[in-house]
Amino acid sequence: MIQKLTPFHYTNKEYFETEIKDVFEANWQFACMKSELSERFSYFVVEYNQNSYFVTNTGKDGIRAFKNVCSHRANKIFINDFGKRPIMCLYHNWTYNSEGKPINAFAKEFFETPEESDLLLDQYEVQIVGDFVFVNIGKSAKTIEDQLGIFYNKLIDISEGLGKKITYTCNLHQCNWKLLSENVLECYHCLPVHKNSLVERLGIGLKPFVNFDFFNGNSSGHLPVEKNETSLKRKKILKYLDNREFKHDTYYHLFIYPNLFISSTEGISFYIGHALPNSFCETNLRTRYFECKINNMEDYRNYQDVVNVDIVNFGNEILNEDKEIIQNVQKGLTMSNKSLYLNKEEFRIKEFHEHYCSQINTYDF
Repeated sequence: MIQKLTPFHYTNKEYFETEIKDVFEANWQFACMKSELSERFSYFVVEYNQNSYFVTNTGKDGIRAFKNVCSHRANKIFINDFGKRPIMCLYHNWTYNSEGKPINAFAKEFFETPEESDLLLDQYEVQIVGDFVFVNIGKSAKTIEDQLGIFYNKLIDISEGLGKKITYTCNLHQCNWKLLSENVLECYHCLPVHKNSLVERLGIGLKPFVNFDFFNGNSSGHLPVEKNETSLKRKKILKYLDNREFKHDTYYHLFIYPNLFISSTEGISFYIGHALPNSFCETNLRTRYFECKINNMEDYRNYQDVVNVDIVNFGNEILNEDKEIIQNVQKGLTMSNKSLYLNKEEFRIKEFHEHYCSQINTYDF
């Protein structure tokens, strides 16, 4: 099948600006995990293209989201991806309350006295689904329930199984953000790319995805886990996790349109990927790994800490294998003017493209 997107849609700067407006700003965006904002003044920054906003725990007023730009002299308020401190610009120490109002500005003299409303930080609507925090920066008319549909409850179910966050990292990819999305939507590449990792060590990738769900570009599916000597040994070692909250016998993968990837390996470990485009050919992939939740995990902490190291190392091995491939695809796209094709196992990509194309308002596919 010829796919609707051509090399042009991955390599053109002007087209990239169109999709930022029509796709990213037209949808609720995943920002961070609620558990990452558990303490007052904890914050997380999201940046893509030329946008920067932050979500923060204000205390009694809950989680709020604002544009990451001081209303005084336009300095970025938060520089790091995450941290813990009040909403204070470090240029002139302007400090803002939970409504985005500067609380120390009106004691200062201005050349011309501005209206109070002119000094408010731009604020965005926040919705929390389980442990997942979403922000509406483009003033989408849809509710988060309308956007997610059946995946609203799937995210709540996944959240119930999440234990302690193991690590957070950010890795720059020299490729279009859509290539990251498309890569996780099929396992047609698993045998040639992940033969020594996913296939041989976990028994994943010998069979295609099954048990699909689709809605508004969101999709999910299960990859069967083939029993082999390595996977059976692993199951025996991890028997103490048998009473985990979220238990299944597959590799379960969810794609939350347009740029959030969630996977669970039998409910034992969880990966959350978040693709943030800098340009048409540069994307930051934020990755989070979580251990599973069991009632008495601390009784097994020494064991689990060793397991967590393996979870991260193994996950990063897979990510690096994918990174090399998709960066080469980006290079190939810059040299190609031919149509691209979809195999019958790549129909989750087809569903992604269908919804994506329906949102691009200024281009006829």
